[in-house]
Amino acid sequence: MLSISKDGHSLAISAPANSPNGKVFVYSSDDTLQYTLSQTINGDDSNFGSSTTISDNGTYLAVSSIYKDVDQIDQGAVHVYELSGTQYQLYQTITSINSEIAEFFGSKISFMNDYQTLVIFSKGADNLVRTKFDAGETTFDNNLTKIYDTLENNGRIDIYDRYASKWVFSESLENNEDDIAGYSNGFAVSSNQVLVGVPNALDQGLRSGKAFE
Repeated sequence: MLSISKDGHSLAISAPANSPNGKVFVYSSDDTLQYTLSQTINGDDSNFGSSTTISDNGTYLAVSSIYKDVDQIDQGAVHVYELSGTQYQLYQTITSINSEIAEFFGSKISFMNDYQTLVIFSKGADNLVRTKFDAGETTFDNNLTKIYDTLENNGRIDIYDRYASKWVFSESLENNEDDIAGYSNGFAVSSNQVLVGVPNALDQGLRSGKAFE
């Protein structure tokens, strides 16, 4: 996995399959864009560095560790590092608010709006889908009582926004697709959009795929 800052001065190359734990090699450059190794970040879990992302000017580097055991086995975590001088120092570790077994939190990650938002995809996460009655016309208890179904292991994208000095959970993007749809096999972000590829999604009875904005 390769990530580069928008200004081109910071480059991160991860080696998640490195034994026994993954590593991230950080390269820096001057205006000639000649890269030299400036730091090696060693993970404490296998597959450390499954996904990486760097903020626009290289101030922050986020690295996922999808097999990290937190509250559950293989729940996963995302580590955010802040550049201090020429070295990245651990700044914040983000874990899922849902705490699922084999969630693989951080399967893909991306900064958005420089570093103001962090988009985190979890390949094995469940989704809650609200059940609608009469196409949404029927509600209960003045719409205070809501009934949800759980779609298991179909993948979820969580949005974390930076408030004050930390990234805090904001919302989860809706995903009603089944677990073989391939939700978020690829996603891309702009300043205010998230585009999600679902290559095996059903469309008119065929798994021809969809893209969500």
